[in-house]
Amino acid sequence: MFEQVFCAGQEDWQPRPVDERLVEPAAELLAQNAEYFSRIGQPLPGPRDVVEDLAALPPGMTAESKSYLLVYHKGQPAAVLDFVTGYPRPSCGFIGLFVLAKPLHRQGLGAQLLHLLEQAARGCGLDSLRLGCYAANLPGAAFWEKQGFAVVEERTLQETSGEHLLLVMEKSI
Repeated sequence: MFEQVFCAGQEDWQPRPVDERLVEPAAELLAQNAEYFSRIGQPLPGPRDVVEDLAALPPGMTAESKSYLLVYHKGQPAAVLDFVTGYPRPSCGFIGLFVLAKPLHRQGLGAQLLHLLEQAARGCGLDSLRLGCYAANLPGAAFWEKQGFAVVEERTLQETSGEHLLLVMEKSI
């Protein structure tokens, strides 16, 4: 249901579910953000990583609860969004990935897109949004805080690139 209401009625924004035809454009958009991936100690993602992300689900969730979208703005690829409804609680939505095309940074478009996501989430009966932000991603943490998200937990992650502090952030919508 989320995919049907996300950006509904918007002329400038069009979400498209990522399938085999959109794997490459999604990977290209993600790779524009080399600084982000460097900051969190991960290599630039490629098409194989997008395919893996498409299949990845939080514990106890099904594919029907997940939307993995390439979002277009005025006809151009603008963002990759991974969103799970009903996680970690039935009334919460989880933002697994929210990456804006590098040329669109600092224009207010990320906030605009988040507002549309919030509207869609409320339309699906959700009352809050949650995400994980790497503490090393200072610009990302600042963006989420500016949008009203607050840290509710800190977790240490053991990844192949080393140990990372993850800020679990949440916002009531």
